Amino acid sequence: MRGAAAGIAGFSIISSLGQDTDTFHASVLSGRSAIRGHALSLQGLDPCLLPVAPCDFNDQAVRTPSRLPADRGTAMALSAARAAYAQAGLSGQVEPERIGLFWGSGMAGAHTFDTTCEALYGQHRRLRPTTVLTTMPNAAVAEIALELGIVVCIEKSHNVVCSRFPPETVAAIPVCLHGIDQGVNIAGVFEQAYN
Repeated sequence: MRGAAAGIAGFSIISSLGQDTDTFHASVLSGRSAIRGHALSLQGLDPCLLPVAPCDFNDQAVRTPSRLPADRGTAMALSAARAAYAQAGLSGQVEPERIGLFWGSGMAGAHTFDTTCEALYGQHRRLRPTTVLTTMPNAAVAEIALELGIVVCIEKSHNVVCSRFPPETVAAIPVCLHGIDQGVNIAGVFEQAYN
């Protein structure tokens, strides 16, 4: 299969500039910025204004195939992967063992970690039993693999599942190109800190 043509069959995005490709494209071309000022006030510190790029995304509405609660970043990644896969029209067209999954994650689990710290130290509540699983950096890639029925057979090299950490977050897509012999590859990147 080396030298064969490759193309993008499905594409999706969830960002501060839009939660679909048309809105995102229009926002970028118009020069719209998603950066807003956010007032931060902590006891014992002077108030300050932080630049943030909020993303109006309802992560609570996303149901995971594992039935575990999803971290915000995992919910975004799963939603984007679902949309791109549907757009590609591959459902039922490709054997799961021919799908390669490459996903980069930076600050994965950050939202869950923040809310857990607030609950534990600020409200003196107990941790949820699923906290560790929800904050794992590879939770998104695991949920996407479960969603699409990807069978990971490392010893047979049928599939490669990759979850990377900074500074290699954006390396998921070039790594995917090296695995093009899989047949169908799904590549994505999310950076929790910007959400």
